[in-house]
Amino acid sequence: YQRRVHGILAFGGGCVMALSFALYGVGSPITEPFRASARQKCFDAKTIFFQCLDKNNHETDNCLDNENSYKALCSAPYRRYFNEQRWVELQKAHVVSTLPKSLAAHQQGKIVIPK
Repeated sequence: YQRRVHGILAFGGGCVMALSFALYGVGSPITEPFRASARQKCFDAKTIFFQCLDKNNHETDNCLDNENSYKALCSAPYRRYFNEQRWVELQKAHVVSTLPKSLAAHQQGKIVIPK
């Protein structure tokens, strides 16, 4: 069967139950990764791990304890997002650091390919 629930077309009983949880908070409790305290622990572990990587020239050998904490406290989607953001920031920093050399060489008519 189908019916409209708050403007959303719901099919069968399972969808209505899932919808009632989403709208009214009825159903299973919020799981641990979504709690604010768990997110804060994850953010703290990420910060400590990335600071360790920065201090050790991006080598993970000296940061194994921090990496294990990061993996234990942060879910895979969070880690993927944080790692991608870190990579983007490192790339931006590299481009910005090589930009003045490239501009100076360009003004002199030389072509410089950043490494």
